[in-house]
Amino acid sequence: MSEAFAQEGVQVVYKWVPWKRAYKDTQTGNYDATAAWVPTPERKQLFLFSDTMYTNQKVFFHLKNYDFDWKTIADLQGLSIGGAIGYTYGAEFDKAAKEGTLNIQWTKTDKQNFNKLLAKRIQVFPQEVEIGYGYISEFPAEQAKLLIHHPKPLMQTTHHLIFSKKLKKNTKLVQLFNSGLKKLKDSGKYNDFITASRSGKYIQAK
Repeated sequence: MSEAFAQEGVQVVYKWVPWKRAYKDTQTGNYDATAAWVPTPERKQLFLFSDTMYTNQKVFFHLKNYDFDWKTIADLQGLSIGGAIGYTYGAEFDKAAKEGTLNIQWTKTDKQNFNKLLAKRIQVFPQEVEIGYGYISEFPAEQAKLLIHHPKPLMQTTHHLIFSKKLKKNTKLVQLFNSGLKKLKDSGKYNDFITASRSGKYIQAK
């Protein structure tokens, strides 16, 4: 976000607050904008949406030496699949899991599922691409190199910067952000950020 705005000479000041507060206070105009949000009909009535900041793809991670392919949820039957309690993996997957047609081994954390993949206790595990590679980067190199993801997304959502409709200046701010974001993508810097994210750079910097 900072880099996109910087392309248009706008400096960003951040304030870290809980999600619900960020949403409510941006809606009322206490903040200019909040990130990053998935569009819904209700939100589109309340906020101005930027162009897509990134597309969040949830994919299946597995061992490189495991010959895995899938096209439909039915193809997953018979596999030992990892899952994290409280997560959603899309309506069709969640329905199949609830009905018991998929063999899901539930854990409390994503890290546990990656450990189970390495131990061959499960065969596949759905996770967001960027988050998944962030976790993988925390493993020793000899283990990290054993893991890969299948390119077909299980589910995907677009994420956006949303601006308060209460502030007239935000119509211009949305335009500036979209312009800066396009410049980042055209220059190749956007892809550099994605690559750095997958390498775990931003997680390690915390």
